[in-house]
Amino acid sequence: GTIVYIIILWIITVLSSVLSSGASYFYLNICRGREFRISDLFAAFKMNPDRFIIVGLITSGISLLIQIPLYVYPYTNPNMDFIHLIILTVVCSIASTLVSVIVSMFIGLSNYLLLDFPEMGAMDAMRLCITLMRGNKWRYFYTTDLSFIGWSILSSLSFGIGSLWITPYMIMTRTYFYCDVLEQLKTDNDD
Repeated sequence: GTIVYIIILWIITVLSSVLSSGASYFYLNICRGREFRISDLFAAFKMNPDRFIIVGLITSGISLLIQIPLYVYPYTNPNMDFIHLIILTVVCSIASTLVSVIVSMFIGLSNYLLLDFPEMGAMDAMRLCITLMRGNKWRYFYTTDLSFIGWSILSSLSFGIGSLWITPYMIMTRTYFYCDVLEQLKTDNDD
């Protein structure tokens, strides 16, 4: 049952990575003052979706590797008591969150690059993203993650209803950050 759960979770993650790339395209059009439509949400399906899937598989695969002890240890140790299971769950969740934030600091803007440069491959986008993030990692972390902690707590207190307003704000902030970093790169290359 656990293996089936992990496979289904990964399939959903892969599909959602393509859809979230479409959402990024939607917000990128808004940010740049272009015309935007609801159909933009499905734009990534028309732009070689395998590139977005590869980025999604790599990022979700890293998080999945961190959570393996959570899935394996209880089955190999059937006498595990409830307190140890809770501790293991909390430790794996914290580790997975930290690793996801760190990975995001390096390749979090890869999908935007894939949207802007349709001929670029997934690995090239991740390499370019690492280059873009040089000197911008902590600014990215503060702007797109740390500054929203309070809002995220309030959203969880409202049983997720607040995320209807917070999530678009977070995505738009990330989009403006990407546009700013891309402009910096263009300015640095012009000099």
